[in-house]
Amino acid sequence: MSSHKQERKHKRSKHEPISNDDYFVKSAEFRMWLKEEKDRYFNDLDAEKARHYFKKFVKAWNRDELEEKYYKGINSAQLSSSDNTGYKWSFAKKLDQHELDSVRDSVDTMTGGGRQQQRGGRRAQAVGPSRPPTTGYDQVEEEEREERERAERRAQRKAESKRKRDRREEYLDEVAPKETGREAQMAKKRALNAYHKRERSPDVELDESDLYGGGDDFKAA
Repeated sequence: MSSHKQERKHKRSKHEPISNDDYFVKSAEFRMWLKEEKDRYFNDLDAEKARHYFKKFVKAWNRDELEEKYYKGINSAQLSSSDNTGYKWSFAKKLDQHELDSVRDSVDTMTGGGRQQQRGGRRAQAVGPSRPPTTGYDQVEEEEREERERAERRAQRKAESKRKRDRREEYLDEVAPKETGREAQMAKKRALNAYHKRERSPDVELDESDLYGGGDDFKAA
């Protein structure tokens, strides 16, 4: 009888129900819910408290009490560091700008960006009626511009790949260390599987060694 009641209850729900076993799969949604609904930070909680609040999150989820954004799914990239901890790094924005500047400097080094910058003023003045195609100096200049754009795209993809690897490591540090011993290894594997399922982007390809580490990583653990 109780199973029939439970089945009817799930049919009334607009969304797929979850359980306490979805602790890792729904980690991103849980962290945002903690910050926005409970004014608490995931990294400030010990394992017992985190599980306690996750049970409340599961109940709210299954009762359709959450905002629609939680059911649509939240990528960990949507979470800022302030959603995980109350400590704010004053240099965070400066670090992002420094990373962007480093990418641009690398592109300049590969493509002779200094010369391109000097010639940019002359190109900017070429506004008005179209001119017939030219060769020689202008052709070389155009080829350098195209090469610069390609190099910048490559550098941006490389930086994005690094950010994704860093986010993966932060994700594992946030969820897996909550457990100990053999359970910690199993938790880390589950976290990796959940991350791999949620975070893969078609724009940045990550091979297995990037996602899981070397083949002997878990054996050595």
